[in-house]
Amino acid sequence: MKLYKAKIKPESNFITPLFGDTIFGSLCLVLRETLGEERLNLLLSNFESEKVPFLSVSSAFKSGFLPKPTAPFELLGEDKKERKENKKRIWLTREAFAKGEFSSALDGEKSEGEMAFHNCVDRATFSAGSEGGEVYVLREFLPPESDIYLCFDESRLAENELKKALILLGKAGFGKKNSSGKGRFSVESFEAFSFEKPELKEDEVAAFVALSPFVLHANLGVKEAFYEPFTRFGKRLGEQFVKTPVLMANTGALLVFKEKSGECERTCVRANLGSEKECEVNLCGENLRLGEALVHQGKAILAPTKVKKQRLENDKKE
Repeated sequence: MKLYKAKIKPESNFITPLFGDTIFGSLCLVLRETLGEERLNLLLSNFESEKVPFLSVSSAFKSGFLPKPTAPFELLGEDKKERKENKKRIWLTREAFAKGEFSSALDGEKSEGEMAFHNCVDRATFSAGSEGGEVYVLREFLPPESDIYLCFDESRLAENELKKALILLGKAGFGKKNSSGKGRFSVESFEAFSFEKPELKEDEVAAFVALSPFVLHANLGVKEAFYEPFTRFGKRLGEQFVKTPVLMANTGALLVFKEKSGECERTCVRANLGSEKECEVNLCGENLRLGEALVHQGKAILAPTKVKKQRLENDKKE
């Protein structure tokens, strides 16, 4: 396995948010064009049952930062009296994240974007249609330079194949209205990466933060979970335009695992960093097959951190 960090630079406005499962689906479409449909079908043949899939993709985060976990203020060591301010603080430096210093989170530009007006065009008459032009509105936003984390099996998908797919996705455009120039980005860097492993003290416990939406269920060996529910109404090309809705835990979920949970605990694999160096990569969730040729990324890359035992106990009592 390999863990890579891709730094992307947006070159146009976006309409579709850069969530990990959506990026995964878009990359699969590009891989179908570059590697062929037969090769893609082979990569996805046992996608829903594999403990370690050929590819897992994170959501995009402001470059150099990781998301503050979704958890109660008390557990994160934040002041209750500053609720509004705390909600605005969404980014942690990687160093602060590994140390569990959540109260040092920085304000994020949680921009609502801008409203852009569009016309429905009648392709038969090449006009805007009826009186009023059938105007509709879409919300556009310009994300900052961002990091995307990709964990992949190099025995099945080569580094240059994945990098090429990501570059082509940036040129073609990501998400809605990509044919009219939205969702364009360039890949500034694509390099091996490892998360800093937290040093635990006696009053601390290991925790993990999900870097993309994932499917959470009872058999994952999770002792405590703090998350925001998220329903994915996925879309695809073809006759069955809308996928079966999937209930997921959103990006930023904070998880504490049981100490001994057998085969049900998170998947921990060794990632090759080159020069005989390795690091741990943790995955959690369940990939889904929603049809004969229809899959959905339900596993998330986990970033390690830590929380205070006392805060965790206090939160359980409340």
